Amino acid sequence: MKLIVVFTAVLLAFVSAITAQTTTIQKNEYDKVSDSASIQTNAAFPFIFTVITEFIMNGKTVSTVTEVDEREAMMRERITRTTVSDGKLSQKIQLRVGFRQNYCSDDGTSWRRSEFECFGPVNFYAPYEPDSVKYSVRDETVDGNPVNVYREYSIFSPSKKTEKKNFRERLSTIDGNGHYISVADTEGTLNPRIVSLRRIQSWDFKTRLKAIEPPLN
Repeated sequence: MKLIVVFTAVLLAFVSAITAQTTTIQKNEYDKVSDSASIQTNAAFPFIFTVITEFIMNGKTVSTVTEVDEREAMMRERITRTTVSDGKLSQKIQLRVGFRQNYCSDDGTSWRRSEFECFGPVNFYAPYEPDSVKYSVRDETVDGNPVNVYREYSIFSPSKKTEKKNFRERLSTIDGNGHYISVADTEGTLNPRIVSLRRIQSWDFKTRLKAIEPPLN
């Protein structure tokens, strides 16, 4: 239930925002802002980083992966990944307490030591260049605070002539301190526009974290 509330709150932040004029910008400006926000946000320990990914087929969500990363400090974090697919729920937990000092668990009770990650990435992108990319920014107000929303919209050629073009849209909301509030990604095909993936990343700097310690067993 808590994860659903987090997801809904981020969506409502977008819906309730007061939209102003959109301004087209260049790639170098977009990259400069993104790089700066990444550095500042990732250094602002402690915080909770949540990623919710929906995989969609024929207009319906077929699986959802929710990853909650409680980052206490550099190389010290608790990652909980929950997957819901075909009506089944599974969960994995990773504790990182130092370089190559990881502990993996399926239930939060029994742990195994590992030098490597307990699980891999949710998905990865193919290394190909887009046909076109457009960048823009607009000023908005979220919860009474001014923010900037940066948009990156990319179009990709299909790998086969019989397939459709793909699109990828990223909306990054950055606060007045230069920190990310959220990043919303949407992917799919064009003509007509069909969404196959939605991902929302959000950062929480207010909730107090439970200390990250190695398990006793």
